[in-house]
Amino acid sequence: MIINISKISLCILMMSCNTEIQEKGSEYDFGDYKKIVLPNILEEVSGISIDAGFIYAVQDEKGSVFKVSEEGEILQEVPFAKAGDYEEIVRANSLTYILRSDGMILSFESNENLTKTDELPKGEYETMFLEPASQRLNILCKACKKESDEYTIKGFSFDVNDLNEKPEEFEFKLPKEKQFKKAFAASAAAQNPITEDIYIISAIRSQLLIFDKSHTFKKSVPLRKKMFPQPEGITFDPDGNLYISNEGGESSKPNIIRFNRID
Repeated sequence: MIINISKISLCILMMSCNTEIQEKGSEYDFGDYKKIVLPNILEEVSGISIDAGFIYAVQDEKGSVFKVSEEGEILQEVPFAKAGDYEEIVRANSLTYILRSDGMILSFESNENLTKTDELPKGEYETMFLEPASQRLNILCKACKKESDEYTIKGFSFDVNDLNEKPEEFEFKLPKEKQFKKAFAASAAAQNPITEDIYIISAIRSQLLIFDKSHTFKKSVPLRKKMFPQPEGITFDPDGNLYISNEGGESSKPNIIRFNRID
């Protein structure tokens, strides 16, 4: 009897044996991954970004950016502000963008000339990602007062070159199915540089949603708690390889899991 090991690995990892995920355009071999264990100072790792071959991370208690190697070694720590609840990081156009949970966006180059943007409505925010083609910096609500309905993820979009302009509002619409009735509570997002699909994670829901570049829903993938105990960060490298970060806990160290893209 021949056993398809890749298919079994995918089912175990993602808690799904839906053959459509495995056989119709799956970009990743979820049975082939690398776990990058992070030092304890990143136990509360809340966001990751990749630039020039290095991983950049923030944690939600200390106002520092950490430059990390593919082996999990901290190469540099760059303080940028006092302690605060920092949830996301984006590196783009030689600048670093940091999202604070109250919606404040901080941007700087080499920890100098720090600027702050406070144009978002009151709410709780954990998710920020760049769409390179349009140069839009997008922020998603985790909990905002003015959600249009239960099956919606609300967002705000800035021109990355002018964060002082009023942001444009947009939405990701979810299928009107029972599993999506509760608020999704987005905790991280990133755009795949190869397909331009947008991947959105909810740590609370242990779920990954995939949308196309026009924000049309494609599919939902559950995340197994054992491998993704607290997924708070997601990013891609230029080759389309996928990285998901997890906060540490009583039974696990903070880590980043890398999945290679299938050519």
